[in-house]
Amino acid sequence: MYVKRDKKGHVTAISSEALTDFEKIDDEDAQLKVFIESIRQKEKPDFVQSDLEMSRVLEDVIDLLIDRQIIRFTDLPPEAQRKLNDRHHLRTRHSNLRLLDEDDGMDI
Repeated sequence: MYVKRDKKGHVTAISSEALTDFEKIDDEDAQLKVFIESIRQKEKPDFVQSDLEMSRVLEDVIDLLIDRQIIRFTDLPPEAQRKLNDRHHLRTRHSNLRLLDEDDGMDI
């Protein structure tokens, strides 16, 4: 592994090839690990948003399967039932708190 460092010695780029201004570094180097973790942290918000959107899709699919009587709510494990109930209660409470239309131009 090869890295490029800033003036303070912090890793700013990595490469699997030897490039100009890059130095060879051990794969277990602590600064390399810090750099890689910082990249992972920057990617997480995308995954978090995607997970949130997918969880809503999954809830809707489960509701559809139950509505069409393909599965019964009681077929789900007790922990899944509890989590789905909690989500439904949260959504109901949230929608009941919305006193004005979203299109009215006013935020509550």
